[in-house]
Amino acid sequence: MEAIDKWESRIAYPDGKIADYQTMGNGRYFKLIAEPIKHKILPEVIINGLGYNGMTPGPLLILKQGEWVYIELVNHFDEPTSLHVHGLSKPNSQDGIPEIEPTPKIKPGQSYTYRFQAWQCGTFFYHAGNPLHISLGMIGGFVVIPQYQKHLPKKDYVLIFIAMGTSPRGGWKGNTRSI
Repeated sequence: MEAIDKWESRIAYPDGKIADYQTMGNGRYFKLIAEPIKHKILPEVIINGLGYNGMTPGPLLILKQGEWVYIELVNHFDEPTSLHVHGLSKPNSQDGIPEIEPTPKIKPGQSYTYRFQAWQCGTFFYHAGNPLHISLGMIGGFVVIPQYQKHLPKKDYVLIFIAMGTSPRGGWKGNTRSI
């Protein structure tokens, strides 16, 4: 456990925070709440958006290679949502893109817990399955620290760039079908 603690202390996640978690056997349980947010992009400019746990980008999820990840996604929207960890191999049922894979759309007021093993090390990101949700802020970092490591970086920067936008139909006013 010492190696992961040393690595975590070297991770920089500008404008974000490292996610709280609970240990579950050989894994970590994270709770993400998908909800409308107010996002301050400049000192005097606040925009309506979407996020996880009241922020965008969402909290940084950190695991050690080989650990199981449990991500409970709670939907506080008035339409379905889902969660996709981008670039990390996992079972199709846990992929979070319901239009492509046999994975659930999480209905308003409901939750779903994604379960898979983080067997690949690297820096990844998670995002909503709906592209409009992503453009309104639903994205966050996901780091899997190598199980065996000889050298630690002096600093590991996790940067998330978001092109906050709207669809041709408009932007967001309480659901993604209008703004």
